[in-house]
Amino acid sequence: MLTIVIVFPVLLLLGYFYCLDSKEKEPLLTLTEVFCAGIMITLQIEYMQDKLFYLSKNIIFQAFIVTSFTEELLKFFALKYMVYRDPNFNEPVDGIIYSVVLALGLALMENILYVNQLNIGFVRAFTAIPAHALFACVMGYYLGKHKFIKNSSLLLKALFIPVLLHGMYNFLIMSEKKWSMPLFIIYLVGLWFFILKNTELSPNMSKFKLVRSLSLKLRSVKTGQSRR
Repeated sequence: MLTIVIVFPVLLLLGYFYCLDSKEKEPLLTLTEVFCAGIMITLQIEYMQDKLFYLSKNIIFQAFIVTSFTEELLKFFALKYMVYRDPNFNEPVDGIIYSVVLALGLALMENILYVNQLNIGFVRAFTAIPAHALFACVMGYYLGKHKFIKNSSLLLKALFIPVLLHGMYNFLIMSEKKWSMPLFIIYLVGLWFFILKNTELSPNMSKFKLVRSLSLKLRSVKTGQSRR
């Protein structure tokens, strides 16, 4: 039963996001490699967090730097290194798909490392695992936009907005105030609806490639006419 609780939420979210890219599925081999990379970077993240943990016990430092910044930074570089220049990354929604797959690999490894009781597994199934996917949506959204709209601010947003969102998530968990848990639940539910709405995470995002292709063809026709 514990194995099911550890693995099933990750598989469920993987299937959900994979189905969203209905126009042109990403290669399963590439997705598998990205997922495995998410598992592997967990070890590097653990190492970095161990080094930073003792620098300060301040809750803001722990929430935003030790936990949030280290995780999002390594996820960001993993995506840039592995898939950003991949020819299969040919529409903005692909950034979200790859980012979520990477994050869920990390989430699975965290489950394996930390979940030793059913109640912990159930709590993470409704909190940490979907939260990882949500932060990844934001990173992938801006990374996907940057691939086709070369604007350096998009890269900064791809890294630092997830850091802030993740940091606030951690801060609410670490706080021992009476108001922190109700606020945490409101924050997580609100985050889910806000991110899915504002990143336009739907099959409609796949229309980008068709629009871009038509735009390039129209530009080519205009160029040809101007040369006559």
